[in-house]
Amino acid sequence: MFVEGRIIQMLLMILTIVAIYFYTDAVKKGREVTIRPIPALDAIEEAVGRASETGRPVHFTPGYTLGGLYNPTMGPGVMAGITILSKVAEVTARLGTGIIVSLAQAEAVPLVEETLKVAYRAQNLEVPANAVRFISTEQYAYAAGILSILLEERPGANILMGYFWSESLQFAEGGSYVGAMQIGGTCSPSQIPFFVASCDYCLIGEELFAAKGYIDRDPASLGSLLASDILRSILIGIVIVSFLAFNLNIGLIIDLLRM
Repeated sequence: MFVEGRIIQMLLMILTIVAIYFYTDAVKKGREVTIRPIPALDAIEEAVGRASETGRPVHFTPGYTLGGLYNPTMGPGVMAGITILSKVAEVTARLGTGIIVSLAQAEAVPLVEETLKVAYRAQNLEVPANAVRFISTEQYAYAAGILSILLEERPGANILMGYFWSESLQFAEGGSYVGAMQIGGTCSPSQIPFFVASCDYCLIGEELFAAKGYIDRDPASLGSLLASDILRSILIGIVIVSFLAFNLNIGLIIDLLRM
């Protein structure tokens, strides 16, 4: 019934499911829950505010995927970026700041347009003309188009949230060149170091997907966020215990961890 070497994994999976259910139910019932701060999301107000003070627009892009939004590996990252765009658009509408959204997926255009319309209608405003710009489905044409926007429009804030490839550092360097405050975030492991090194704030890995729960306090998303934090803490604890057990040759703990 049990596969040797997988029992610990099974227990962690059960614990995660229980934690998600517990916290989702708690949020739905209005109980107070504490979540850790995510500085990159809190900094959106500051970034848009800085751009507004200088009379410069905000640039946003959700990244690039092979095969568009239907790519099962990369598409969710772009969709998570569009979720964060709703918060960015809400702030730009409230502060009267210009916004430019650059896209590499044609099918994302109506989604982004609707996201902007919802945010601006809430402030009884119209979406700025030419706010949504579909550039190209070709990676380096898309990259060249964004670099051109950065140099010509000179945005005060450059927000890069989604799935990125080798163009990530080009975008961050371009934003730095024009003096933009930069917030980066990606679920692409190979590109995270570039954003960490070149952006003022950065979302790391799964924090990109946690943004929905953090921003709009949706019960299901918030429950998953809280449960994932608990699981992460447990995994860190297991790594530390494993290190000590193997180095100190504590047989009982080693046997338990091998279950």
